[in-house]
Amino acid sequence: MAKKKSRQDDRYEKLYSELLTQTELLHQSNKRRIRRGLWGLLVMPLVLAVLLWLTDSSRIVFLLIWVLGMFLLSAYLITVEYLDFKVLRAMEGVSHTELDFDELLKLDRPIHNRIVERRAQMSDTPPKEAQKL
Repeated sequence: MAKKKSRQDDRYEKLYSELLTQTELLHQSNKRRIRRGLWGLLVMPLVLAVLLWLTDSSRIVFLLIWVLGMFLLSAYLITVEYLDFKVLRAMEGVSHTELDFDELLKLDRPIHNRIVERRAQMSDTPPKEAQKL
């Protein structure tokens, strides 16, 4: 029985560590995505300004492209940040749930010890006294 529990605990610990690793990798990739989006917010107006200066086109067209590009990049950044926030919040929930569960187990152990002690006492007593209890 003890081996079975230790195997299950080992599997649980392995899965939990893999989950934490994958979450950390996702968070790191989201940081890179956000950094790229911010660079896009800086680079896009410069590229459009250079193109406007090099070509003799309508300013209104470049302004519309710039505004639409800013909206798209902003929507991208908001979406990535929201997903990252949700992932981190879910992991915090798992961590707090695990801590609460561990605290409950600590409370159950003294009760379990008392039950084991009473069983041992009852097995030492004669059968007639055990029936009276």
